[in-house]
Amino acid sequence: MAELAAFAVAGNVLQFLQAGAEFVTKAYQIYESKSDALADLVELRKTTIDLQRILHDLQTTPQVRSKDASKKPPQEFVSLAADCSKLTENLLQTLATAGVGDNGKRMGAVATAFRTTWHKSEIQRLKERIGGYRMQLAANLIISLREMAIQSTTQQADILFELRQLRKDLTGPNLEQPDQVLDSASTSKLAPGDTLVYLISESLHPEGRERQAELLRSAMKTQLHHFHDVGRFRPTRDGWLQVSEDREERLHADFMASLDYKERDHRELAISDPYQDTFRWIFPDRHRSELRDRKDPLFTQWLESTALPMYWITGKAGSGKSTLMKYIADFAGNGEGAQTCLEHLGKWSGDDAKLVTATFYFWASGATVQASRRALFQSLLMQILKRFPNLVVEIAPAVWETACLFESTISNPWPEEDLYKLLLSATKVLSRKGFKTCFFIDGLDEFDGDPTMLIQVCRKLLEIPNVKLCVSSRPWLVFEDAFKQAPNLLLQDLTYPDIKHFVVSSFSDNEGFRRLRLREPLYAESLMDQITEKSSGVFLWVQLVVKSLLAGLFHDDRISDLKRRLDLLPPDLEHLYVTILHDLDPFYYEHASQYFKLLLGSDEPPDALLISFADEEGADFAVQMSTGPITLSQQDVRIETLKRRLNSRCKGLLEVGPNHKVGFLHRSVRDFLDDQDMIKRMDEATKDYDCFLQLCSASLAMLKISGRGAGKAIVHKWVTQCLRNAAKVGQHKSKMIQIISCLERVIKETQSDQEIQTIYSLFPNIDRLSPWVDHMCGTSFLALAARFGVADYVRARAIEGCMAEDYCDNQDRDYGAIMRTKKASPGIKPRNLGAKLLGRLRRKAGGGSAAENKPVQDDSVQFAPSSGKCWPLLLDATCTDPPNTRIFHCLLERGADLNLVFHQNGATVWSEIAGAALIAGCMSGNYNWVQWVPILRLCMKYGAKVDRHLVDRVFLRLYRAPRGWMGKERAYVILDCVANELDGLALEYLRGEKEVANYEWEKRNFNKTPPESIEGEA
Repeated sequence: MAELAAFAVAGNVLQFLQAGAEFVTKAYQIYESKSDALADLVELRKTTIDLQRILHDLQTTPQVRSKDASKKPPQEFVSLAADCSKLTENLLQTLATAGVGDNGKRMGAVATAFRTTWHKSEIQRLKERIGGYRMQLAANLIISLREMAIQSTTQQADILFELRQLRKDLTGPNLEQPDQVLDSASTSKLAPGDTLVYLISESLHPEGRERQAELLRSAMKTQLHHFHDVGRFRPTRDGWLQVSEDREERLHADFMASLDYKERDHRELAISDPYQDTFRWIFPDRHRSELRDRKDPLFTQWLESTALPMYWITGKAGSGKSTLMKYIADFAGNGEGAQTCLEHLGKWSGDDAKLVTATFYFWASGATVQASRRALFQSLLMQILKRFPNLVVEIAPAVWETACLFESTISNPWPEEDLYKLLLSATKVLSRKGFKTCFFIDGLDEFDGDPTMLIQVCRKLLEIPNVKLCVSSRPWLVFEDAFKQAPNLLLQDLTYPDIKHFVVSSFSDNEGFRRLRLREPLYAESLMDQITEKSSGVFLWVQLVVKSLLAGLFHDDRISDLKRRLDLLPPDLEHLYVTILHDLDPFYYEHASQYFKLLLGSDEPPDALLISFADEEGADFAVQMSTGPITLSQQDVRIETLKRRLNSRCKGLLEVGPNHKVGFLHRSVRDFLDDQDMIKRMDEATKDYDCFLQLCSASLAMLKISGRGAGKAIVHKWVTQCLRNAAKVGQHKSKMIQIISCLERVIKETQSDQEIQTIYSLFPNIDRLSPWVDHMCGTSFLALAARFGVADYVRARAIEGCMAEDYCDNQDRDYGAIMRTKKASPGIKPRNLGAKLLGRLRRKAGGGSAAENKPVQDDSVQFAPSSGKCWPLLLDATCTDPPNTRIFHCLLERGADLNLVFHQNGATVWSEIAGAALIAGCMSGNYNWVQWVPILRLCMKYGAKVDRHLVDRVFLRLYRAPRGWMGKERAYVILDCVANELDGLALEYLRGEKEVANYEWEKRNFNKTPPESIEGEA
């Protein structure tokens, strides 16, 4: 059969690709070597023998020569095999001309002759040609694999089994076989694409077999993603791929897992349930007397209407918008309000089975992700796909196909724009099938970006037929302008009876109030009315005020005392918070300010245990404590102590939630404390206090108590939090360096060698990494610190030239060029650079002086044997998030070389920095670009040049997507604008608002942007 013949020929082509790759590597080494390159020439002679055998196999493959059409491979494979044969003949000819196969010829003469024929540019062209053949082979295999995949799983297994038997017959008994031989039972458990790659790579030499197989697998996946129409079959055909039921179920679970994030339900759980019998007015019921006279917000009419696609719930901060949204849209909780909501929506959909709902809550006081569009898209998608799992095939055909054909291929994290497209696609498919979808989105004002971006998302969703959208936000002007035509309600105008009910219930249950009512019944009733009126519909305000007044009733305050207490409480939240802080015990104000700063300095609601460690006096507490778990009772004591301290110091503005997270009482509390005047007051009260140093130390403590058996996610969490906070430390930097040195020691003491390398390869924010470039980073602890922007630690530990020891086996890294670069460490001769650089690195990292001749004994750092490789820390600085100018200053001041070549394709550190900036501008627009501009200009100050050679190098490292979006000429214009301080013009070209052809005229006539204005924005 044709597929079997195709796969057999593919094995021979893959042998050529392996030999060709070895030829390129050896040719490059011989070209760069200044000696006779004896060992490399010996290896090249072995490669020659391999090439001769491969040429014979390519020309005599039975399938290619067969006259039976059913047993011949497709013409694409025949043509590819012929091209490889021709190239093999050419390579053999050049080797013979140079005398590589002549054992009687002197090695020096052979090396000289070889260098004459094979220049660096020729070697690079050969490498690119081999890469092209690999992609062509991948495309051809995808076509045949798709042909196979539409057949039953039994037929697929038969084809793969026959291929295994055929490979056995062709390779013969003398060729070394892989350690693991797949039988028909084991191949059936693997994805068909993985099995195919394994089987056709069996005939390769063991050395390099795994890498060649992975390169082919990667190329096939790339073809699937970028060229959906390779072959006769389209992945959009519902169900055309044949996979077993068990595998299909597992793939659906993997897809859902790729969309999930740990904080997904945190906001909904944090929202308190509505107080008893409140918010029922949202669903007017004329048969219930308590609701008969209430103003109708027209919400039920909107739910049932086919003409009104949007409803806006708005109101003051603290008025209860999120609580109301949870009341009407907590469908998973099956509450009374949610069930009533579904009943009315059913009248719109006409059929309960055709109704789809999904809910999301933005949360500015939670983790960063909870205030992002990414979380919105992921959460809504998960809810849709949980009900309609088969939608995956239709909305993500290429991803699904790749997942079916190969193992572990579903993207995680997804690019944000891909998530957006998936959500729109899923909603459109449901609409076409007659389903009606209603989205409930709470807290648009808590989104961490430009509100107009959310408004645009809302409009895009509403363009789809059969879609409704209920949103809530504060009454900001931007939302008012966008939603003013939609039905809406102003929450504080409708909650008077609810607040009165809350006040009456709260006071009626209090013994002190009952005594007051016996003494002064008229005033008791009047007091409840005054509180309700003064609340102006803000639930949060009334909760705080009732708490204060109940404290007075406990002491049997007189009427005059209660009246004065109520009069002193301001009618708005912000001034109420001021009053609460004024009433703090002066003795505790400094401690309260420390707590407030710890919360403001946290990226997400911190663990109570973390804050208990941050509350320890002395930042070296974590350094001194022993490594190992603490008991549950010790944890409970710490958390209970923290609760009591927060209650006495912060008067309820901070609280420990049921999930043992410390948070603000309400988002408005955070907004109030994050004001410049309040920050100044807290700074004055805590002059020698650095919250980031305390959080850095506390993160180290959390890592230490996690112990050796801690899960990977826990270890990564505390390592990254420790480094993030270290980068923000403003004072006591020597203490921070001590903590980070201890962090390295703890990692090495508690983790396996494999996990240490995983930790050393962490990124600050992997969600924001560009999908358009293969990110290359150092694999040492110093490189990790540079990626997280811990500039003061790097300055203290890096040697001049800012290189770090590296342990990566990536063959794309040009360690030869790195080790030959004189600028990497001035004063060291090139031939001795490797050994001397590494010696300096190890002394410096240990804390010793570079002038000392013997290694420094420092228990804070334990070294593994030297790798013999160095890596430029400037490359790691490009991965900081957000872009960190301080780390670039630090590295450039220490002599980092911008022109150092780090990649086999000639890419330099400077081209990588320029590429990172351009990609950031493409992905994130103005925000990230403005942060990159001062970094680019700083590099130019240190001698980096902008020319078209730079742009060529940038584009060598980019994948297909941004090349089509930007183009080399536009990239050059943008960078040239920065070089000439035309920052505003650069931004216009980045957005595509200007024509590249008009650049010279624009350049002459554009007003320069002062550099300091850009830096100020960053």
